[in-house]
Amino acid sequence: MTLHGRAEALSTLGRLMETEQLVTVTGPGGVGKSALVAEAVRGQRRRNRPDLIHLDLAPVSDPELVPRWLSYGLKQINGGGRRQTLLVVDTCEHVADAAGAALRDLIAERPALRAIATSRIPTAADGATLPLGPLDVDAAVELFRDCAPGYRDDGAAEGLADDDTIREICELLDGLPLAVTIAAAQLQRRSPDELLTRLAGADGALALVGGGPEVPERQRTLRDSMWWSRRVCTPGERLLWARAAVFPGAFTLAHATEVCADERLSGSELVRAFAGLRAQGLFAAAGDKDDELVWMPRAVRAYGRQQLARLGEETEFQRRCVAWSMDVLKTNSVE
Repeated sequence: MTLHGRAEALSTLGRLMETEQLVTVTGPGGVGKSALVAEAVRGQRRRNRPDLIHLDLAPVSDPELVPRWLSYGLKQINGGGRRQTLLVVDTCEHVADAAGAALRDLIAERPALRAIATSRIPTAADGATLPLGPLDVDAAVELFRDCAPGYRDDGAAEGLADDDTIREICELLDGLPLAVTIAAAQLQRRSPDELLTRLAGADGALALVGGGPEVPERQRTLRDSMWWSRRVCTPGERLLWARAAVFPGAFTLAHATEVCADERLSGSELVRAFAGLRAQGLFAAAGDKDDELVWMPRAVRAYGRQQLARLGEETEFQRRCVAWSMDVLKTNSVE
C-alpha cells in the first residue's frame, strides 16, 4: 500500500538514519509510525544492505526483561557486533524507560549497530526523535480511496461517494491513518453515506471494527488503540483524560485546572498529567499561533467520556464545564 502524505517525514527519517545511531519515531496510536519506519527501512536496505532485525516489545510487560529481549534478538546476527546491523524496535511505550536505557547500552557496545524505535511516548534513549502527527485531509482522502474496496487502479470508483463525502469522513476521523483505514474497510458492508451518518455520532469511530488476525489486537479497532494508550498513562493522566473530555473544543492548562482539579487530582499532579497527555498526542496542539491551546481528537474525547461515565463523574464535570463556560462568556461580554 502507498504511504500517503508522508514524503517530508520519510525524507527526514532517511536523513536521520544516515547520521544518528538511534532514532525514535513518536506519535499517538494509529498515526502510522510503524508504516513510516518500514518504508524508510526498505530504502535503507536498498542502499546499504545492512542486516535487519525487527523486534516488537508489545508482549514484554516486565521492564526488567527488555534488555534480555533485545539482546536475544541481536544474537540472530553473527559477526560479534562488527557487521552493519539495523535494529527496528516497535511498541516501546509501555516500557519506554527500560527500552531507552537498553538501546543506549546496546549502541555503546556495538558501533556498527543502528536502531529505530517507535513509541507513543518519548523514551529515555539518546539520539534523535521524530514526532509524527495525523495526515492532512487531502492525504487522508487518498488513503481512504486506496483502502476502500471497489476502487480500481484506473481511478474509477465503483459505488464510492464523491470527494465531499469522503472528505467529511476523513475530517471526522481527524486524519488518523488507523481510523481512516478501518473506516474505508466498512464500505464492504455499508454505503459511504451510511458510514458518514454513523461517524457523526460521538462514539461512532470507536465502534468500527477492522483488521484481520494478522493485525495486532491493539490496532483492530480504535477502542483497542485507546485502551492501549490508556494502559501507558499514569493514574493522573487517566483521570485528566476522562475529565477533560467534557470540553467541547480547545482549552489550555489554566482552563483544565479550573474545571478538572480537585482533591483527587491536585494542581501539581494535573500539570504533570497535562504534559504527559500532550507528549502522547492525546492532547494535540490547536495551532501554531497559541502553543498553550490544545484539543482532543474526537475518538480520544469519546473514549474519555466513556471513562468519565464509568467513574460516575460525568454529571459533576459537565456542570463544572458549563459553569466555566458561562464565566468566560460573562468576562468576554464585559470586555
